[in-house]
Amino acid sequence: MRTLHRRFAVLGCLLCTLLLGNAAPAAAQTANSTVDINTLTHLYEAWLQDQSNEWINKRIEDERADIRKLLEADIRTTLGITAEAEPISQTEDILRSQERQQKIVSSIEEQLSEWDVDLDLLQTEEEKVYLDPKTKSGATKVPFATTESHGELLAKRAVIEERIAVLQSLLPIQKDKLRKLSTREWQIQFQGIFSIVAYGLAIFLVVLAERTTRKKLLSRISDANKRYVVTKSFTAFVYICTGMIILSSILTEHPNVVTSLAIIGAGIAVALQDIVKDFMGWIMIVQRNIFIVGNRITIENHTGEVIDIGMLRFKLLEVGTGDPNVIVLEHTGKSVSLPNALVLSSPVVNHNSTSDFVKAEMRIVITFESDRKKAEEIITNILKEETEEFYQAEVRQQAKADRDQSVQKYHRERL
Repeated sequence: MRTLHRRFAVLGCLLCTLLLGNAAPAAAQTANSTVDINTLTHLYEAWLQDQSNEWINKRIEDERADIRKLLEADIRTTLGITAEAEPISQTEDILRSQERQQKIVSSIEEQLSEWDVDLDLLQTEEEKVYLDPKTKSGATKVPFATTESHGELLAKRAVIEERIAVLQSLLPIQKDKLRKLSTREWQIQFQGIFSIVAYGLAIFLVVLAERTTRKKLLSRISDANKRYVVTKSFTAFVYICTGMIILSSILTEHPNVVTSLAIIGAGIAVALQDIVKDFMGWIMIVQRNIFIVGNRITIENHTGEVIDIGMLRFKLLEVGTGDPNVIVLEHTGKSVSLPNALVLSSPVVNHNSTSDFVKAEMRIVITFESDRKKAEEIITNILKEETEEFYQAEVRQQAKADRDQSVQKYHRERL
């Protein structure tokens, strides 16, 4: 008789399960991950009546599998876990992804800890309420019970177990992803350091090769002016090409740096406007041929012979006696380095613009008792003896310049 009653009870539970089985998953599983355990509760109630029933066991397994899929989808959505790895290339993206991944791992670990506590509470409740032989009337008479029946407790425990299983399956994957992000971050940082070292080594080798070439090859050019021009041109060519190659490589590896370079360039142009002016002054000197190495020039209060012209400054071998009224002065033995920007704002007097020779004025003091005519004759003879060669060369140069000017004027008139 008891067996017959048990079978009727099992059939009643199965009938309720069949009636609720189709409606529960769609209607009760809402977007906020609330799992409807009514179907699973009725299945466990039937299972408690007949634990050897294969059909019930199979239905419980299928229901738990459906619940697990729902929980996994909800957990992935809540934590923002993507199925595929996102392509990451920039350091900032790596840092953001690593921070987000660390939050995901921490959240999974916290949830595992919380659900383990809930699972322990349900197991304790099952032992005290449903498995204790002293309790015969069910959980409703026990004050601390959270379930109304043994089947409901088993259903809740099954949901928690499935949730824990999902979290445990996701945790190693997310930890591995975090480890890969950390490794990728280290690789990018190491790659940046390696690039800096490589660029520094390349610049060092270029400088070494340039200096070796200048000292071993270009220094053999006999003509001083030609040697200076070739050396300066070679140095500028080498450094400009090196800078362009390095800049091109940086832009290829980091295309987003163009915007940063534009902003930085604007800031540098404002902060280093004097250097920009010096560079523009160098262009003016070279393009307009204001002066070249070897010319004697006067700019502001400085007079001297040009011994070097750089992109930012030019250097004079100073001449002077302290008298600003004297145009041609004597060497002082000092060199003066002046910014190229001076040629943009100050007049430049080039004493060699039309001739390679400079006419010098010398003041000689004699006493009133001296024979002025005799002194003038002696000085004139000395000057003729010492400077006649230079005087004739200057006359020939001036005549050639006049002829060239006449030829140019003739061609202009013909045109």
